Amino acid sequence: MAVSATRNSKEPKRTDTEAPPTALRRLLPSASFLVVLTAVVCLSLLAPTLVGVTAAQDATADGPTVYVGSDDGNVYAVDAEDGTELWSYETNGTVWSSPTVVDGTVYVGSDDGNVYAIDAEDGTELWSYDTGEPRVRTSPTVVDGTVYVGGGETAVGGTGGKIHAIDATDGTETWSLETNSATQSVISVADGTVYAGEKNGVVHALDVESGNETWRFETDSSALS
Repeated sequence: MAVSATRNSKEPKRTDTEAPPTALRRLLPSASFLVVLTAVVCLSLLAPTLVGVTAAQDATADGPTVYVGSDDGNVYAVDAEDGTELWSYETNGTVWSSPTVVDGTVYVGSDDGNVYAIDAEDGTELWSYDTGEPRVRTSPTVVDGTVYVGGGETAVGGTGGKIHAIDATDGTETWSLETNSATQSVISVADGTVYAGEKNGVVHALDVESGNETWRFETDSSALS
């Protein structure tokens, strides 16, 4: 037997004082939900942001370690297996650069303008190098005992910067090259040549020994990688 349903042509009228339909009420957040959401947002704004992260298996460590830079100014070493903190090292600025780990040493730049060499096992400072720049956001490149980084003012309208070659053993300057803007991209080294791009779009090819420019190439915008 077929069954049909008919609807009364006279729909009941809902007054403004009546509660909204059930489907609409489900869409409206409760007061308690709004309180929790506000708290989460506030905490997320207050909590430090992890900026640069590197996972490495170091020969001097007991196991794999994650090295993390944070906007609280610290570099953290964290056990990769259980997440426990092994050590932390405090700089005076946000750590945007991902730490580089070579031969038991962690190399990292900071927004305080310094490059740091930190013992990978216990977090003690081995040396620090003052670039003279407001920020160092490139992740250090370490090749044949030399650390290569770029620095400069990364804010909008900022000008000036340098590319630095630093002795990985004692943190002394091997050479540096002044640029017209900051270098933010990771520097590459191959076949005796250092390749670095700066914010104003210029790519440099530099002699690895002297830092003298071999050639340059100008892009139409910022050289970010």
